[in-house]
Amino acid sequence: METCPDPYFADRTSWLCRLKCPAYFFSYINEENLLRTCEEFCPEPFFADETTGSCLKTCSANFYRDFSTRTCVPTCLEKFFADDTTGNCVSECPSGFYADFTTSRCVSVCPDGYFIDTFTKSCRLTCYNDESNKFFADPSTHVCVADCPKGSFADFTTFQCVAECPDSYLADPSENKCVT
Repeated sequence: METCPDPYFADRTSWLCRLKCPAYFFSYINEENLLRTCEEFCPEPFFADETTGSCLKTCSANFYRDFSTRTCVPTCLEKFFADDTTGNCVSECPSGFYADFTTSRCVSVCPDGYFIDTFTKSCRLTCYNDESNKFFADPSTHVCVADCPKGSFADFTTFQCVAECPDSYLADPSENKCVT
C-alpha cells in the first residue's frame, strides 16, 4: 500500500488506508505528488498541529511554530517568545516588540510595573545596568532611559528617575542626577 484514495491516508505502520491517522501521527499531504500519509514527524516546512492532527505550514489560531520540535505550541519553550507578527517562537522579538518573561510573548507594551528595556529588548522590573551601561526606570514613560527627563533625577541607589533625591543626596538640575 503506497497510496490511498482521497480522503484516506496511508498508515505505513498498519498498512491500512485510514480516514484519520492513529494517535501520535499526523495527516500529511505531499504537495508535489499529492500522496496522503500518516507521519510521526512532519517534514519541513510543515509543523505537527495536535489540535487538528495534521501537518500544517501555519499553525491554528493561538498556536506558534516551534522550530526546535517542529510542532505547533500554545506557549513557547523557556527562553523563547510567541511572536504574533510571524506566528513563530523566537529567541529575540522583532523591532518595536519586547520579550515579556511573564507571558513568554513579544509585546509592544510591558505589563504594569515593568519597564521597556531597549538595551535587552525585554520587559524588566528593574533596568539593566553594568559597569559601562547605566539605565534608569522612568515611571512617566515606563521605559528604561540613560538620562532622566527634565524635572526628574537619576537616583543611582534605586536606578529610577525620581522627583526628589533621597536623603543625603542633592538634586543637580543641570544634569538631572542625584549627587552627593
